Formats: sequence, C-alpha cells, structure tokens
Amino acid sequence: MLANRYLLNGRAAEALECYRKALAGSTKENTLRCRMILAHLETSGVNDAASFLLGMFDQLGIKALEELHEGCRGFVPTDVPEDHDVVKGLRALLAGNLDRAAKILTKVHSREFPAVARLATRLQEINHGT
Repeated sequence: MLANRYLLNGRAAEALECYRKALAGSTKENTLRCRMILAHLETSGVNDAASFLLGMFDQLGIKALEELHEGCRGFVPTDVPEDHDVVKGLRALLAGNLDRAAKILTKVHSREFPAVARLATRLQEINHGT
C-alpha cells in the first residue's frame, strides 16, 4: 500500500491522507487504524491521534484496545529515546501496554494536550472498570 511506503519513508502527512481515504470505506481495518495513528504521531498530531483513539473507544469500548494491539503487532517501536513522553505513552498504548500508557499519559498537561488528557482519563476508567 502506498500509505505504508510513505510512512516508512518519512512522508507521514501524505500517508495520513492515504489512510484517511482507505479508512473512509472500511470500519474494521485494525492495521490501517494503527498506522494512521502512527502517522499522526510522526506529524506531531498527538491530539489528533488521541481524538482518533477516543473515537475508537466510543465506537468499540474496551475491544478497541484488543483491535489496536492486533493491528499494531510488530509495527510499533516503544522506546524511541527522542520521543516526547506523550508520544511514548501513545506508543505504549498501541503496543498493548495499557498500564504503562495510563501511567505516562496521566502526567500530560491538559492545556497543551487536551485530547490526550481525555484519553488518559478514559484509560483510567477502563483500568478501574468504570
């Protein structure tokens, strides 16, 4: 897929457009969802990535985590030293590490990353079964 090639070659903005078009016609493409979120992270769109994740939670509930983990398996680097903490937290979530993601994302400043702060709250609710 062209979008994957764009993402792997550092052309995340172009990849995002391709992923958006591909996802418009599909509701269950876990791999595409994962890579779209990664493309958001590459373009510094952490709030966009968090909003997309929140939409998945609204639509699928806890199953969103399983589907993301399935779609991201083997594709998400989790410890990139130069990543901002918020990116590390989102990558941990994509890699299926809910506890680590929640721990990192609860420290996010809500003014700077409002969607990420809402996502952190949602993750805490999921962790506590509410």
